[in-house]
Amino acid sequence: MHDRDPLSGALLGVALGDALGLPFEGLSARRMSRRFESPDRFRLLGRTGFVSDDTEQSALVAQALTAGDDESVIRSLRRSMVGWFLRLPFGIGGATLRSCIRMLFGARRPGVRSAGNGAAMRAGILGVHLRGAPDRRRRLGRMLARLTHDDERAVQAALYVAELAAECARGGDEDLATLVDRARSVVSHPELAAAIARGGR
Repeated sequence: MHDRDPLSGALLGVALGDALGLPFEGLSARRMSRRFESPDRFRLLGRTGFVSDDTEQSALVAQALTAGDDESVIRSLRRSMVGWFLRLPFGIGGATLRSCIRMLFGARRPGVRSAGNGAAMRAGILGVHLRGAPDRRRRLGRMLARLTHDDERAVQAALYVAELAAECARGGDEDLATLVDRARSVVSHPELAAAIARGGR
C-alpha cells in the first residue's frame, strides 16, 4: 500500500480494528476484563480474525463514493446495500436490517428511527475521502446516515466520525484532543455531546 493512499489505509485500519474488536462486541467492560487480558491479537477461531458488517459497509461506501455527485453516490450505495443484504451478511444490526428490507421494496426513505451506531461505523471512509471538502462531507454524510438511521443522534454521530477521520487524515501537529474538539463542532444534540465527552475521559 502506498503511503499516499489514505483511503486504502483507512479501509485497512477499519478491517484490522474490526477484527480485533469483534470478540468484544456486546460485552460489558467487566465481562471483557474477565474473559480477555487485552485486545492484543485476533481471537476468533484460535488466532484468526474476521471482519463484520462494519468493514463490509465501509467498503461499500468507498465504492459508492466513486459514482459521482451526491445523488449518484446514494443510488449506488442503495443498490450495493440491497445486494449485500441478500447475501445474508454476518452481524447486521437491527436498524440496518430493517432499512435494507425497505430498500429492497423500493422505499423512497428507507431509514428507520434508530439511534444505533450503524451509520457511524461506516462514516470514517467518507471523512477520509472528502477530507478537503467540508461542506460536501457534511451534506453527503447526513444523506448516507439517513439511508439507514433517521434518528438525529445517529446522524450526528456519523457526522462526528467523518469529521474526526477528516481531521486525522489531513495530518498536522495537533494532538488528538484538539482534533476531537474540532470534530465536535458538528454535534449539537446534548445527549450525544455528553456521551462523547464521557468517552474522552
